Amino acid sequence: MRHDELTSRIIAFARHCGDTTPPEHAARRRGWIDAQGAPTADGRALLCALREQEATRTVFRGAIV
Repeated sequence: MRHDELTSRIIAFARHCGDTTPPEHAARRRGWIDAQGAPTADGRALLCALREQEATRTVFRGAIV
């Protein structure tokens, strides 16, 4: 996947986290993207962890809380 696609996914996740700062700033502050907007090793690890959870999240859908 290209850097801009990775960055886009990271920023989308940062937006989803609900931080009040712009998602690009939140992603930089958390070390997921660098000052130029390229994904860091931590950002790549974040995306990998999210991919690994795709199957597990469906288990909790419809669960009675």
